[in-house]
Amino acid sequence: MRPFLSFILINFRLAKDLIRCVDSILSSSMDFPFEIIVVNVPSGDGTEAFAAQHPEIRLLTAEKFSISGLRNIGLKASLGKYKLILDTDLVLAKDAVSNGIELMESEPSIAVAGFDLISEDGSSQFNGRRFPTPLTILARRTPLGRSILRWEIKRHLYEDADRDQDFEVDWVSGATMLMRGSALRDIGLLDERFVYGFEDVDWCYRAKRMGWKVFLSGRSKAVHRQHRRSARSLWFAYQHLRSAALFYQKHGFKSIFGRI
Repeated sequence: MRPFLSFILINFRLAKDLIRCVDSILSSSMDFPFEIIVVNVPSGDGTEAFAAQHPEIRLLTAEKFSISGLRNIGLKASLGKYKLILDTDLVLAKDAVSNGIELMESEPSIAVAGFDLISEDGSSQFNGRRFPTPLTILARRTPLGRSILRWEIKRHLYEDADRDQDFEVDWVSGATMLMRGSALRDIGLLDERFVYGFEDVDWCYRAKRMGWKVFLSGRSKAVHRQHRRSARSLWFAYQHLRSAALFYQKHGFKSIFGRI
């Protein structure tokens, strides 16, 4: 039977996270056929043995790690009407997927919906944001965001929004992207020039520019460990800033001001 929903996960040395994520998928409330695609860069972490024990998993192998590249492999191989990209360090609430699908089915103009992401300590990660401007990056990367640029952080994160409700946003994190298959065909795959970061911002920007909507599914909850490599590594921080520059170069003057 053709799957209604394709889960797409990528993995490199995160088998323990992957197992928890898959367990949460299999525990989810779903009354439709689905498939789980794991795109794995072999590392000896036990992923192959785990996948062999679960017939629901279709394991694809890649030679090198690239967030957008690996996700594109999964997207191209997927068969579902909807495709749900998930970070492996994420655990879904039991009704997260069904609530997200309900939102997508109710509004055909939505290209993608993200889930409400919560840290292990219960704090919000404020998924669903406004498009970043250079001022946003300055506020988030320097102490100014805690003082004179605090208003910019608040604006960027939709801090005043009710995150138990569904609402329209500019973009959602690649940690959870519930994509409509027809929108994916219209908009195209993730841009693999974005090595680390902004591939999700770019895809949502392209979607909005083509007239599609982007939503946060506030009723879809997930606990996300969020490794935040760019906060701990100069290389990842450099790649993130490089991706930001590529985003503004690609989309032109309006994108600098967060406009379409």
